[in-house]
Amino acid sequence: MTSTDKTTNNDLGDTRTVNATDTLGAQSPHETSNSSSNQSPEDVSIEDIAAKLRPLFNRLVLIYYRQSVHTDLTTSQISILSILEQHGSMRISDIAKYESIRMPTASNAIHQLESDGLVTRERDKHDRRGVTVALTEHGQQKLDHVNAQRNLEFARFIANYTEEGKGLVMELTDLLERLLDDHEGGPDDEQPVHN
Repeated sequence: MTSTDKTTNNDLGDTRTVNATDTLGAQSPHETSNSSSNQSPEDVSIEDIAAKLRPLFNRLVLIYYRQSVHTDLTTSQISILSILEQHGSMRISDIAKYESIRMPTASNAIHQLESDGLVTRERDKHDRRGVTVALTEHGQQKLDHVNAQRNLEFARFIANYTEEGKGLVMELTDLLERLLDDHEGGPDDEQPVHN
């Protein structure tokens, strides 16, 4: 068996998976696998699925932040800029709901972003009494740089996967997107906010 075979001896490539877990000092996937992987869908409970997802998400988040581009922006600031990029200008109250934070916390974050020239306040086009927050050109450039660097990091994770493995990753992203869309809060959702 060649070294290439060893790298891609399953659909996702064992070597890449092991390298990712080694970054966190975790065990090999072969050491942590359990019998649920061999169960039929009918035999797997929602709790079983959640128990499998939780540690995977935790590992992914740790890898993401440990290997991401160094930036002077906080995670919360990047999240707010991303929300404004996706949804356009909006009121601070709506930003607070998307972020699940209180209004004073959102106001402080917006104030800092505004001081750095990354966002600007403007009159609400639909209600002149209101004020909305929008990305500036500088804010968009800053966000584009962060996103580009993080995209490169994720690309490195799957660079040596087989074509079939890459296809499975694409299917996984579609499933995760549906999962998040089903449960992601927005301005129209009734949900508690917290600091």
